Amino acid sequence: MGLAGVEPAERLAAFVDRFDLSPAWQRAARAVPRHLFAPARAWCGPDDHRDGFPIDQELRPEQWWDAVYDEAAIITQIDDGAGDPATGQGRFTSSLSAPAAVFEFLRQLYVQDHHRVLEIGTGTGWTAALLSARVGEQHVTTVEIDQQVADQAAVNLGAAGFKPRLVVADGAIGWPDGALYDRAHVTCGVRDIPLAWIKQLRPGGVLVAPWMPAWAPGHKLRLVADGRGGAVGRFVGDARYMILRSQRLDAGLAPLAGRARSAPPRPEDATQIREPLPPVGPPTDITTTTTLLDPRTVVGDAFGADVAIAAQLPMVSHRCEQQPDGGFNLHITSHGDSTRSQALIQCTPDTDEYLVHENGPRQLWQETEAAYLRWLQLGRPDRDRFGLSIDPDGRHTIWLDSPTNPISAGL
Repeated sequence: MGLAGVEPAERLAAFVDRFDLSPAWQRAARAVPRHLFAPARAWCGPDDHRDGFPIDQELRPEQWWDAVYDEAAIITQIDDGAGDPATGQGRFTSSLSAPAAVFEFLRQLYVQDHHRVLEIGTGTGWTAALLSARVGEQHVTTVEIDQQVADQAAVNLGAAGFKPRLVVADGAIGWPDGALYDRAHVTCGVRDIPLAWIKQLRPGGVLVAPWMPAWAPGHKLRLVADGRGGAVGRFVGDARYMILRSQRLDAGLAPLAGRARSAPPRPEDATQIREPLPPVGPPTDITTTTTLLDPRTVVGDAFGADVAIAAQLPMVSHRCEQQPDGGFNLHITSHGDSTRSQALIQCTPDTDEYLVHENGPRQLWQETEAAYLRWLQLGRPDRDRFGLSIDPDGRHTIWLDSPTNPISAGL
């Protein structure tokens, strides 16, 4: 018998039964033991607001098995391989994703037995194995940018009995040699959908990806290739994934880069942010005003507000900082401009007005406030009413209810 009298097969069966899977995906999940894709030492990132913790199969075997078959992401790489995953310190750069998120993305693919699937981001190889079990390894191409990660994924896949086409390359360009694909499954966050992925899909092909705008959090996105070189689709849930390497924000400024979460960043989570907050700027360049709008309302209201703000303020990020005295700071930063703009909004206890400090050519708090109030004036639409269209030239447009009703200029 296995640990605590439980065989791995029993753990796997109980694990699969926890999820509402179709019969086809149940068979695939039972054919792919998750423990074959988990390293002996790693960092466990639970998906229920618990703090992360190290796992070690040799030193604490029962805890390791429980973590592997829990609803948790297992962090397998830190700082692109420069750090020790078991410490949990640094930028999380590869993982064995949380199972609920994995299964929901796979469900959104709506795969059929004959489909050819392109996966961007092999990671440990678990989802590539699940896809191989579902549609056949001969129909799966998985692309991984990191040679070390790819090498370990090949070992994991072999141990599970699968051998899909595993390519070491920049996933941002897809893998044209295997096109056309019926489905594209993206396991890393993206701020913009590379046009190469759309062009490698056949008309009617489906792409699912974690859309991770600079204005966190992230959102599940399901797109369909329109047959004219573009794609259209809707946001179908929340998602927190590690960003495609070529789309990372400036080092040290990416929002919540060290968190493995699928839940939105809310003010009560602010103390979990590990990275240093960016300075507002030279004191002589700072302008100070006040606002009656509580920034905690803006960042903690609803997923629909998050999408609406991200649509209107592309490449603008925010950070939350809880103060020991009960106060709250919101930092807003623009990215991609030749001159960066920043804002700091300070909430102190028992005050009606909040201080706004800004510098740079843009008034970021005023822009954020206007974007949020526009969402209110639209009737506080939920996230599932928003969608994204991509033109054949790569222009992205976010819309409300219909592609004919854009709320963002083409990005």
